[in-house]
Amino acid sequence: MEERTPWNKYPKWDDAIERLRSILAKTELIEITKWGCPVFTVGNKNVIGIGGFKTYVGIWFFNGVFLKDELNILVNASEGVTKANRQWRFQSVAAINDYEKQILSYLKEAIENERAGLSSKPEKKETINSELFKTHSMRSRKWPLPLQSFHRTSSVNSLNT
Repeated sequence: MEERTPWNKYPKWDDAIERLRSILAKTELIEITKWGCPVFTVGNKNVIGIGGFKTYVGIWFFNGVFLKDELNILVNASEGVTKANRQWRFQSVAAINDYEKQILSYLKEAIENERAGLSSKPEKKETINSELFKTHSMRSRKWPLPLQSFHRTSSVNSLNT
């Protein structure tokens, strides 16, 4: 039996995950394991991930923001956190079976988008430099007084004297 991870910790979704895998096997995507979950790639680029959660099993598109989403079915699972990731959620294997044709269509579009280079890169965050590093050079080893005081009074140094 496969080891349980945060992406498959609910056994009730095992059949649904296997059904999604069987649909994904009809594409050129390559399955790898990343972050403990199945991720499907093309040209070493993440395209799709799948996993079972408490109330649903989901397929997520790493750059789903670029999909047409004609069914208006994709959701941003982490609003304000992820910009490009979109999820398609299912509550049963029957629902997956009902949407197989559409799933394949979305997968085809996601692969085409990846090949066309459509992707959202994370924004670079502003570097925040601590005042400590601005005033005390690590290379010169001029430590702030509290750190010097700690070293002078530490129990390890006391034992060595």
